[in-house]
Amino acid sequence: MQKMRPLGVTILVILEILSSMLFLLGGVGLMLLDNFIEPQILDIPELQYLTELGIIQLIGLIVIILSLSSLVVSWGLWTGRRWGWTLSLIFAILGGLSGIISLPIGIGNLVLNIFIIWYLLEPHVKAFYGFGFKPQPKSQSELLSSSISSMVYCTRCGAKNSIDDNFCRRCGALLKKANNS
Repeated sequence: MQKMRPLGVTILVILEILSSMLFLLGGVGLMLLDNFIEPQILDIPELQYLTELGIIQLIGLIVIILSLSSLVVSWGLWTGRRWGWTLSLIFAILGGLSGIISLPIGIGNLVLNIFIIWYLLEPHVKAFYGFGFKPQPKSQSELLSSSISSMVYCTRCGAKNSIDDNFCRRCGALLKKANNS
């Protein structure tokens, strides 16, 4: 059974790809900066000094590497890989910390990353990446007494649950039980 990607994940991936592409272009621009701009013409000594040392090109290279890694993480999110979810959560936490450090200017960054962290921790999103509620271990007598007729399937993730369960053991969704009257 193929898992259904949550709409929010799709939106998050598309936005991540777009921002990665913009940063990639910016990194390439920084790498090529001294080929297009003569610092003497701009009369900015700091810029001339940084281009002579190659610092701007180094920053451009770092931006390119981060952009490419962000594209890889986006692919992991898109395809439902656990490592994509984990790295996205780590990047959102680091982004939130950078927003805190740069307050009050970074308030938008902080709010956006808090929202991303909240969304990634939602039960249906975690279930898409294979995280969620683990089945409770059953005793031998419970295992012997359970049968196929005493099972109910989750309508969200398809997991098999006991007829006595109110919530899915895998994704936490409320189980709908048929009336046997």
